[in-house]
Amino acid sequence: MATQRDHAGADVENTLVWNEAERGCVATAMSIGHRALINHHIAQGARSCADLAGDLKISRRQLKRILSGETPLRIEAIVALYDLLGIDRERALMAIGVLGDWQRYFDTNLGVVLQLVQPVLAKLETSAEFAIEPLTGPAVARFSEWLANAIIANEEQIRSRRDSFADLPEVRRPIRRGSDAAV
Repeated sequence: MATQRDHAGADVENTLVWNEAERGCVATAMSIGHRALINHHIAQGARSCADLAGDLKISRRQLKRILSGETPLRIEAIVALYDLLGIDRERALMAIGVLGDWQRYFDTNLGVVLQLVQPVLAKLETSAEFAIEPLTGPAVARFSEWLANAIIANEEQIRSRRDSFADLPEVRRPIRRGSDAAV
């Protein structure tokens, strides 16, 4: 696991669970990210702390201590809070654990990439009759550039169709027949 520096400049492991008592409740980058995402959803009005505490069967004060970093944030609490707040766990883990920025949770591009993971894995598992080797760095760079360009080109085509009408038929207004119409 990678290590990062906390706000006090100490090295901390980038893990979900650790013994915070031994570290004096120094929060890791991962727990800071999870707390920030959870607190953001609460601030946006997803649920009140009182409601969440009731559903978790803990006191509101205990929940506030967890969310402020005074009390350890355990995986069970993360899962329960994510479920109660409607936070997508996989998307949150990718934003916080891989990209290192809880705000990337809201990134539309991250959503597109995550949409591709399951179908690509399924296709590899069902179509390949041999073990797939890991890609080399240059292969990853080339393939990711190709894939990103394909996604961008698709979006450009969608926007172009949405923003313009092509080959529209001529629209003719019907002749109105009224009391003044000649017979």
